[in-house]
Amino acid sequence: MPAKSKSQQRLFGMVHAYKKGELDTSSVSADQLKQIKKIAGGIKDESAKKFAKTKHKGLPEVKEMQKLTFKQFLVEITQKERQMLTPPLAIQKLFARIKQKNGFVKREVFFNALADKMNLSPEGLQHLMQKPALRALPFADEEDKLVRPRDPWAHVSQKAAKREHRARKTVIRNL
Repeated sequence: MPAKSKSQQRLFGMVHAYKKGELDTSSVSADQLKQIKKIAGGIKDESAKKFAKTKHKGLPEVKEMQKLTFKQFLVEITQKERQMLTPPLAIQKLFARIKQKNGFVKREVFFNALADKMNLSPEGLQHLMQKPALRALPFADEEDKLVRPRDPWAHVSQKAAKREHRARKTVIRNL
């Protein structure tokens, strides 16, 4: 990682000098000395020397990263997810039209109508079917495929059944 500016180049020069034992600590401020010691603790002498030699001309400017609060991050993420899961208006209208006509929408009927309306090839239709916005639509034939939620107490009933089975075995053996 090359030094990005003259000040960083100078700082790594001081780190290199500090590692060699040639830095006059009285000429450096306390804050800067802390920073030098911190960098020197996590860098090899050869790397510090390389960073100090790096020319700063012609290097790209470092873009400052905007720091987000956690709340801002969540809002930004949810907006992106909503955009991903919101189908375009034409698709929403087609879905609503089929639902109004039949009372429900089957996946196959919807995608056939969509392929006809948009004049899609089978490859284009397959690509479109993979979009999260279209997979999120509430199709009627998907209700049958829903997986039942797991019973959180199933392990207890399984243990009880095993215990009961063992008890029966021991009774049979004793007879």
